[in-house]
Amino acid sequence: MDHVVMDAAGERLADTADATGTVQGREQAVELNAARRYLYALGQSLLGNEPTAQRLSDASVALLPEALSIVGLEGDEGVADAVLCAQADVDGACALYTRLFIGPATPKATPWESTYRSRSKALFRQETLAVRNAYRAEGLLTEAYPKVADDHIAIELGFLAALAGRMVDAAEAGDQAAYDRSAAASAAFLQHHLLVWIGDYAADLEAEAPGSLHARLVRLLVAFVRRDAELLAP
Repeated sequence: MDHVVMDAAGERLADTADATGTVQGREQAVELNAARRYLYALGQSLLGNEPTAQRLSDASVALLPEALSIVGLEGDEGVADAVLCAQADVDGACALYTRLFIGPATPKATPWESTYRSRSKALFRQETLAVRNAYRAEGLLTEAYPKVADDHIAIELGFLAALAGRMVDAAEAGDQAAYDRSAAASAAFLQHHLLVWIGDYAADLEAEAPGSLHARLVRLLVAFVRRDAELLAP
């Protein structure tokens, strides 16, 4: 199903942020950013780890329709159904994850930003360092630093989930400056990094594993990050 921005969608973050000093404004900002955090964290979890039975259960896809509605999207690209299918065949889902993200052969749909922004398929290039610097600017580093390439799609999604979480905290505290700072960092990261390559990655993943959980999830994330860039626009 094509994603449609709903007429009754949540306000732009810029508008909601201006109201964080009121109870209603704080509640709206908390709800919107909690939905954003959930969607980014869902992507981080399922694209960065084997889909074990526990992880699939923890994905809480029952929350997906509500989260999408809050950010102004409808239709989940069949992600919820794909999670249910994966739960029915965890071994098969884990085997597919290994093929798509680990190897032994180099994945045809490579989950690293640098491989889409340079002709070389090598990791730890200048594009990777630019992503790492964006994390550092917000006081964040990956748990496996410096052994993993920071521009893996799951890590980039995790970074945006962390910033959305900070926006939830700032809205609850009525801290406008902290809210605006995390919103600006999120918008910049989307513009300069994730939005640049996630569409091409989604197309490659669909070609490599059509209709799979991961292909459907990334297709959904493409719609979401494009919508999120609109929400974050000043």
